[in-house]
Parts: sequence; structure tokens; C-alpha cells
Amino acid sequence: TAVPLRALEYPQEILDAAIAKNPGILVAELTPEDWSALEAPVRSPVFTGVLGAATSVSAEDGYEIVKSVLDNVDEVKSFGKPLAGIGLEAAVNNLLAAYPVNAGAAQYYKEKGVWREELKIAS
Repeated sequence: TAVPLRALEYPQEILDAAIAKNPGILVAELTPEDWSALEAPVRSPVFTGVLGAATSVSAEDGYEIVKSVLDNVDEVKSFGKPLAGIGLEAAVNNLLAAYPVNAGAAQYYKEKGVWREELKIAS
């Protein structure tokens, strides 16, 4: 916190190359409202807020984690601005077809009626 940071504006071709190598990268606009060190908005690569793609946890734990977060969205959002965009639709929209979804998380999304058929469930 003692070192001032400067955000970099990335050329679109660099952002496109990063996205081509990793489909989990998106482009977002950082604004002075989000980051006080900025004088003007800048485009920057960001990673999706994937909730439920961890295949290293059991299906039972995956279900409980996703359910705990998404059934308590208002409380989760109160933990800070980076969590302001969390919600059921955002969570499922941030799942990527290239990455299998934890079976428990998939079950939760199906129960809520927001599962996308192009997604794959981890075995």
C-alpha cells in the first residue's frame, strides 16, 4: 500500500491474444470510481468470477459452497466492492464451456433452472 500503482491501458490486439490463449480472461473497464488512482477509465484483462468450476473438491462440497454463496448474496456482497457483481445469473454466465463444472455446482444450477446445456459436468 506504500507504492503508488498505475493501471495500464492494453491495446485491443494484446487483449485479443490473451483471450485466445485463455478463455477465462475477459475485458473490463476500470473506472476512477472503482480505483481512485485512475484519472480516466482504462480497459484491462480480468478473470471471470467462476463459482463452481473447481473439480478438486467433492460434488457434495461443491454444492454446499455454491449454495452457501448464492443463497446469501446480500451478505456476500457486503464483504466488499469486488463482490458487487455476484449473483445467480452472473455465476452461471461466468462458467466457461472449455472447463468442466463441479458436479455439485452443476446440480445447484440445474435446481435453480439456470444451467446452460453447452457446459460440461466434471466426472
